[in-house]
Amino acid sequence: MGWWNRSLQFFERTTLAWLANLSHASDAKASADFNNCMPVVLPFPKARLHNTVFQMINGRSQLMDFHGSFVLTEIDKLPAGGKVCNFPLQTPTATFVLFGDMGAPSEQRSQVIQAMNKSLHDSKCNKSTPFVIGLGDWMYPRGPTDHSKSQINLAHKTIFHACQPLIKSAPLYGILGNHEYGDEIAPANPEAFLQAASQAGIVIPSRYYQLEFDHKEFGIDCFALDTSTIATDVDQVQWLTQQLAYSVARETREAMPRWRIIAAHHPLESYGLHEGETLFLKSLLSTALPQIHLYICGHEHDMEFLDFSDKLNQKPSEKLPPMLLTGTTSYSRSVQQGSFSQYATSVAGFGHLNISKDRLLIDCFEINTNKLAPKKQGFHKTVYFDTLN
Repeated sequence: MGWWNRSLQFFERTTLAWLANLSHASDAKASADFNNCMPVVLPFPKARLHNTVFQMINGRSQLMDFHGSFVLTEIDKLPAGGKVCNFPLQTPTATFVLFGDMGAPSEQRSQVIQAMNKSLHDSKCNKSTPFVIGLGDWMYPRGPTDHSKSQINLAHKTIFHACQPLIKSAPLYGILGNHEYGDEIAPANPEAFLQAASQAGIVIPSRYYQLEFDHKEFGIDCFALDTSTIATDVDQVQWLTQQLAYSVARETREAMPRWRIIAAHHPLESYGLHEGETLFLKSLLSTALPQIHLYICGHEHDMEFLDFSDKLNQKPSEKLPPMLLTGTTSYSRSVQQGSFSQYATSVAGFGHLNISKDRLLIDCFEINTNKLAPKKQGFHKTVYFDTLN
C-alpha cells in the first residue's frame, strides 16, 4: 500500500506542476504573478524551480517547493515583520523550552507536551524564568486557508487546544513554518493562522521579530525569522543585519554580555530527510551568522545538535553557530550521524536552554513513548555548554 500511495502522490505533484507551467505559458496574468514571486537573484540553482507548484491565495501568488524548503512569494502582500519586544528578567537565569513540527495530533505529541510542562514547572522551582518557543509547522497538512469560523476552529482543534497547558505555565512564542503557507497540494493563509494563534494566547508579534531579555548583568537577543519566505525577502535579511549591529553596539556601550540566538523553522544543515535542501540559508545569512551564539530550528522530524567549530580552515567570516534542531513533537523520522553531528536521534522529545550571564547550557530531553517499557519515562542529555568571553 505504501508504494501505491507514493505513486499517487508523485502523480498528483507532477500533474500540479504541469498545470502550473501550462498556466504560465497560456495565461498572461498567471505569468505576471509568477514573475512577482521571483527574487532578483535566486539563492539556489534555478533547476530547483522544477520542483515547485504555482499557487494563488488571498490575492497573493507563490511558488511552493514540494518539500517546503522555500516559498517564493510577493512579500509586500504578507503581514509585516520587524517588531521588537523587550522583557526585563528578574531571575539570574532564563529557561527556553523548544518544540517544533507539532502539527499532527498524536499520543507522542501529548506525551511531549506533558513532559515540557513538567520541565517548565521545574524551572520555576529552580528560580529561573521560563519561556516556550514553537519553531513552526503548527498544522498538517496545512494551516487555515481563510478567516472563516470553520478554518479558525480547525486550527484550535488541531493544535491550539493541545498547547493550553504550556500557555498557562509560561509565555509561548511562535514562528511560522512552511506548512503555515500550505503544501504542494494547496496554499494556506498565514494571516488566518496568526489570527487563530493570537486568539489562543500564542504570541507572534509579527511575521519576524526580535525578543530582548534584559537582566541587570546580561541580556539575550532572540531573532525569530520567517525562513520559509526569506529567499524572496530582502527586507528581512537587512532587518536582521541592522538589529544584530545594534545588539553588538549595545553590548559594547553597556559593557554587558549579550547572548544572540536565531530561532527559525529551517535548518542551516541537517542529516535527515531534507539533507542539503536548505544550505542556501548559510549564504543568505552569511553576514549575520558569525555574530550568533546559537541557531535553533525544526523542519526535520528528528533531534540534532550540530557543532561546526571543528570545520577545517574555517574563516572568521564563514563561522557558523552551533545548531539545535528539535522536531519530534508529533512524529519522528530517521536521521543519520553526519560530519558535524554531536547528537542525532529520532526519539520523541524537546529542546531545553538554560541561559545565564556566563553560560549557555543545551539539553535534549528524550521521551519514552513505548508503553511496553513504562519504567523509563525519559532522560535528558547535555549536548553543549558555552561561555561568553
